[in-house]
Amino acid sequence: MPRPAQSDKQIAQKKAAIVDAAAEIFSRRGIAATSMDHVAAKLGWAKGTLYNYFPTRDDLIMAVLLWLIKQQTDALEWFEAQPHASASQTMIEYLEGMLAMRSQMKQLFNLSMELWAAAIADREKSQLKTRFGAVYKINCEFLGRVLAGGQASGEFRGDFEPRAMASLFFGAWDGLLFQAWLDPNFDIQTPARQHLQALLRGLAKSLIKPAIQE
Repeated sequence: MPRPAQSDKQIAQKKAAIVDAAAEIFSRRGIAATSMDHVAAKLGWAKGTLYNYFPTRDDLIMAVLLWLIKQQTDALEWFEAQPHASASQTMIEYLEGMLAMRSQMKQLFNLSMELWAAAIADREKSQLKTRFGAVYKINCEFLGRVLAGGQASGEFRGDFEPRAMASLFFGAWDGLLFQAWLDPNFDIQTPARQHLQALLRGLAKSLIKPAIQE
């Protein structure tokens, strides 16, 4: 007797369970060392069941990436909707939020680096590159708006291009994430805060020291 068809809600729940399991294993073992067998074993399911929801391993990797992106974009949308005292304070709170998120969800950041490495290593994974590019653009545009607002209010100097400065900030942040990925003992917080403090001092019209947490 054939099994009754699953509802859309049941299918979504099964997919979510698979993605959660894959995200945990990818971040712990690395993408290259993780097979569909590992994910199935984590769930206690037959491997064939996974293929009913994700026909290929690459489909599952993409689903994990989309899930990770949603975590990040949801957090950014919430942050942007909050009131902030100034452009400098917004940047400080933004950095502190990223540091706190990394501390609380370190495995997700490791997974992000794994996915980034996979996108760079395999030219065929153009979708991965496209998705990462979209996240990068969203964050750069947000920070660009913050910097432009600081210029408009007179808080920041007017002789720099906000989007370019936002790219500089994220270039430094990505470099720190890469170092932390390579060395689990690397202290990412101190250099991240010192970099932002130096950046804000350079952008400010006054010589008031930004109140960055030490």
